[in-house]
Amino acid sequence: MTTVSIAFLERLATAPAYCFTTDLDWAPESMVEETLSLFDRYRVPLTPFITHASPAIARRYEGTAVGEVGVHPNFRPGSSHGATESAVVDHVLALWPAAKCFRSHGFVDSSSIAEAFHSRGLQYDSNLCLYLQPGAMPLQHVSGLVRFPVFLEDDDIAAKRNGWSTDQFEIALRTPGLKIFNFHPQHVCLNTPDLSHYERAKGRVGENRWHESVHDGAGARTLLQRLDSDIDFAAAAFPHMQLRAGSIAGAFLLVQSVAGVVGPASMGLWFDAAGSKRALFLLMALFLGGGFVLLASLRSGFGETPPPAASV
Repeated sequence: MTTVSIAFLERLATAPAYCFTTDLDWAPESMVEETLSLFDRYRVPLTPFITHASPAIARRYEGTAVGEVGVHPNFRPGSSHGATESAVVDHVLALWPAAKCFRSHGFVDSSSIAEAFHSRGLQYDSNLCLYLQPGAMPLQHVSGLVRFPVFLEDDDIAAKRNGWSTDQFEIALRTPGLKIFNFHPQHVCLNTPDLSHYERAKGRVGENRWHESVHDGAGARTLLQRLDSDIDFAAAAFPHMQLRAGSIAGAFLLVQSVAGVVGPASMGLWFDAAGSKRALFLLMALFLGGGFVLLASLRSGFGETPPPAASV
């Protein structure tokens, strides 16, 4: 069973943790590439949930440490992924065998679906959609998975027709807890203002002529741009970049501890033997330099608090 560390939960209880995901939803490759490029511009890690094989996703994520790739199974009737739950699970895991997480198309859920993925080695899911829920936490699912609920999704905003200003989200964005955003390539690329616009543009998306239907005004893409100014996107590298800060802090603690024990004894012996303040200062400089060498040589991840399962 995958579990969540107490330290991680304590952090979520006092501060927001931002994370960005995208459900491919059979988007054409040009839209996938455009979405990846957009997040690159913001230097924000993006976790894709794939519905199909994408060369752009493979180039970006396969065999690299860039981030996780999840699967996005379709359990609805008439699914191209299969006619049964087991067939759908087999199909999507064949797309990305290393996947450790899933989110169902339309958030279709059941205990048997969760148990099927857990039995195949998956550790967590993001198969619950909330709406601006403050204080959202990882959930320990009965299947053994850890569930990371979505905080805000672009097509829900489009459906509600409340506009795309972040003013309506301002208070919720600052509350503690998980803030997992889900943006679809179709809505990002079309800058979808509402679902009626998307329905009208669907034909052009299928023909890869979506550039003709990009909305000029407020929409999903402009929301992302606004979030770029309203949120510290350096903190959105959840958990990759934030955990690295723990690595550096741990290294300095080690250097400080060694200095506290070895430093006074070494300096005392050196001064007794050399009888020179200059020699003492030289030893202090050497010791400081050695500390930085030790810091630079520490393995990646030293001192980090392990993530609860993996990055969503």
